[in-house]
Amino acid sequence: MGLVTILLIAIFFITGADTGAVVLGMLSSHGIPNPRHTVSAIWGASSAAVAIVLLYVGGLDAIQTFVILAASPFILVMIMMTLAFYKDLRRDPLRQQVNPPVRAHAPSLGNEVGMRGRQSDDSTDAENSTVEEGTSTTGRSSG
Repeated sequence: MGLVTILLIAIFFITGADTGAVVLGMLSSHGIPNPRHTVSAIWGASSAAVAIVLLYVGGLDAIQTFVILAASPFILVMIMMTLAFYKDLRRDPLRQQVNPPVRAHAPSLGNEVGMRGRQSDDSTDAENSTVEEGTSTTGRSSG
């Protein structure tokens, strides 16, 4: 069982490193979908060398610090993306076509309005009790 676990973890790290090397190769090759293998190999070896040096110098704490420092500028990008998304949603044409709520056009209901802006159950029960048996709500007889 332990051997299988180690094998699966190794496969996970190897595929992650390979994917990272290919993406870095694509970015450094001006967006070519399939960069040359030597470019990807150089990026993979460079990434591995940085990880080995950081492990040798300071252990996992050094790697964690390096990752946090390297990812910090991306926080600004994420904040700017969030603000742009909010601004875009405020200008959405579908949002401007929505009709205003019905309660803005309805007369004041006084105490019959519940906490959520709907009629309370007591008022609907009172209306239902005034309807005579055998008569529908339109006033026509059911018989």
